[in-house]
Amino acid sequence: MATIAVVGTLDSKGHEHAFVAERIRELGHEPLLIDVGTLTEPQVKADISREAVLSEAGVNLPREEDRGRRVGAMAEALPTLLARLAGGGAIDAVISLGGSGGTAIATAGMRALPIGFPKLMVSTMASGNTADYVGAKDVVMFPSVVDVAGLNQISRTIFTRAAGAICGMAAARVGEGRSVAAEGIQFDDHMSLPREFGYDPFTVALYRKDTGKEPPSDPGDPAWVQWRADRLTAFMEQLSQAIRQARPGAIISISPNYYDFAYKLQLQDWRSWVQKGIADELLIQVYRPDLASYLPQLNKPEVQEAKARIPTAIAVLSGQRNRPCTHRLDPLEVEQQDKARNQDETTAGTDHRSVDADNAREDEQCGNGQRIHGPESGTRVRPQRGARSSEGVILAVMSAESPGVVRPAVSQLPAYRPGKGAAQAEAEHGITDAIKLASNENPYAPIPQVVDAIAAAAVEVNRYSDHRAGELRSAIADWHGVSDDHITVGCGSVGLIQQLFLTYVDPGDDVVTPWRSFEVYPIDTMLMGAQLVSVPLVHGAFDLDAVADAVTERTKLVLIATPNNPTGPAVSTDALRAMLQRIPRRVIVLIDEAYREFVDPSFGDPVHDLLPDFPNVVVSRSMSKAYGLAGLRVGYLVADPAVVTEVDKTLLPFAVNLVAQAGALAAVRHRAEYQPKIDAIISERERVVSELEAAGWQLFPTQANFVYLELGDRTDEIYVELERRGVVTRPFAGEGIRVTIGTPAENDRFLAALAEVIS
Repeated sequence: MATIAVVGTLDSKGHEHAFVAERIRELGHEPLLIDVGTLTEPQVKADISREAVLSEAGVNLPREEDRGRRVGAMAEALPTLLARLAGGGAIDAVISLGGSGGTAIATAGMRALPIGFPKLMVSTMASGNTADYVGAKDVVMFPSVVDVAGLNQISRTIFTRAAGAICGMAAARVGEGRSVAAEGIQFDDHMSLPREFGYDPFTVALYRKDTGKEPPSDPGDPAWVQWRADRLTAFMEQLSQAIRQARPGAIISISPNYYDFAYKLQLQDWRSWVQKGIADELLIQVYRPDLASYLPQLNKPEVQEAKARIPTAIAVLSGQRNRPCTHRLDPLEVEQQDKARNQDETTAGTDHRSVDADNAREDEQCGNGQRIHGPESGTRVRPQRGARSSEGVILAVMSAESPGVVRPAVSQLPAYRPGKGAAQAEAEHGITDAIKLASNENPYAPIPQVVDAIAAAAVEVNRYSDHRAGELRSAIADWHGVSDDHITVGCGSVGLIQQLFLTYVDPGDDVVTPWRSFEVYPIDTMLMGAQLVSVPLVHGAFDLDAVADAVTERTKLVLIATPNNPTGPAVSTDALRAMLQRIPRRVIVLIDEAYREFVDPSFGDPVHDLLPDFPNVVVSRSMSKAYGLAGLRVGYLVADPAVVTEVDKTLLPFAVNLVAQAGALAAVRHRAEYQPKIDAIISERERVVSELEAAGWQLFPTQANFVYLELGDRTDEIYVELERRGVVTRPFAGEGIRVTIGTPAENDRFLAALAEVIS
């Protein structure tokens, strides 16, 4: 058993270090928790206090609250303690978690330890220049991926792996050979019997006991398949617990077929295995002779969901030794084949019968599939970061010939996933007349004046538009009763939000937002190399006090979406004012009002109620939702002129095209004509909410043009079943679905389909 020093700023990251200490203890080693915090009281009890660390080296913390000076003092003290502990054999390894300050302190101590002594730093700074932290020593910099600010699904995974890594380093004996026990277990696609084999006496008796019914004669009966799949899932849960108890840190790897085939024919509900934490690694067996054949499977929601949770890979068909398949999988080919697929959309791979036929033909041509393990044997396809398919699933093609060196912030970036289109759903499920309620679009066509303005502008598209969209800015300014210099226009409010990031956020800065919220926020944060500080929602709404509490000297930007996307609640200007009074004026606070027109006026107007008193407030609004111009991409900011001046510097030249400016200008000038459409959507929203509540649903109070259903583990199932009935919604894996308010007929169809799925 090794003793591992767990060094951390326990005043701000105590719970995170306690978590790592517990994982170390579970792996059979003894943690020694050392506090190097410099400000407030520690969140958890340390084995060695900060006072003891300081006294070891005869160092005192500066009395002033200057964080840099206090961090420097602790960085001076820690090396003395660690050197003594390591030299006396009291510790065998050291690990720490931190941002910039915590990393500076911990690595100063690590550099005092000899080469070969295990030292691991889990840090937000690991993706940048680490020379100052590592020095001439063998400090291992372990990227934290997310900010070390609380425990969530991602951070727990990272911290657990880091604990396993330091335990492995501590247990390794240099120059000593020893046998190594199995590090994990791998389940192949044939780990369960086909569904037709479920009529043995044991299974029949168990089914009778559980349900009081006789098994159906049809082996494909949905309830029968689900019962057997649930039994297999329960077995996998028990087995995984037994494996991890017997061998802490063991990896459970699964290699099922694509989901529909695995679930319906082999009873493997591997989506649930991933969601329940049963599987640590997913290797999907989708054997195909060319890249284009892989793309439909890579675009599946279940693959995207798995990728967000655990390492996920997909097999490449290389053929047999005497019957090889030849195909180059490089980024250019990805792009070319993806474009070709978009031009000739097919349903191949969505129905298990057609896929089985495809597999048979491919086996005839190329033999059975094999995984390729490196460039020397071909190439490797992993759903990590790289070329992107048309639906946003990220496909990494690892090739020695790949051009360029991608920025780490971009290589780790998840792709924005738009709502699925009706045509795509129809192709995937072999249905017709699907409706799209996935993207919060206005279901009604633009008013005639807008259509006419677009048509008139179209004849002049040989000319550039007005870069500043001066006429449109002026019209929006008149609309809101402000001067022109308070307005900037951009490529949708999404484009303007990205401009805010470009203007104000540097690598290493903090961005604070309630979560779950708009998916672009973490993407833009990662793009800038900043850290997202997420504040949990309370019953689907914001805890604005907690948001203010999360603001530190590192915070550059606070993001508040009201109404919140995807949950729907709005925030009053009175509540926002109370929050703003606690936030320094140097911090930009974005109030994202994409759904402004659907909000009850009693919530107030931030432009008039807040902006005059808080020059750090920026209000973003969109022409996409209420005004039905989603396809034109026009948004605007209302802000202090000083903010507008700086944000305008990041505007892509001619970002708002000529046609978009004309259409938006007509919409602003004739906005009164839109009010009946807006009123109709609000009326339908209230009707849909009323009918859902009457059916027993507990909903968040929405002020947007959508409703949100909390579904938890049933999210994926209900989303797919609705889609099979021609109703396309927006799922959030393991959480719920967002449903756009459509026309009365579309809403009726959604309600009927939901009732059918739930019954």
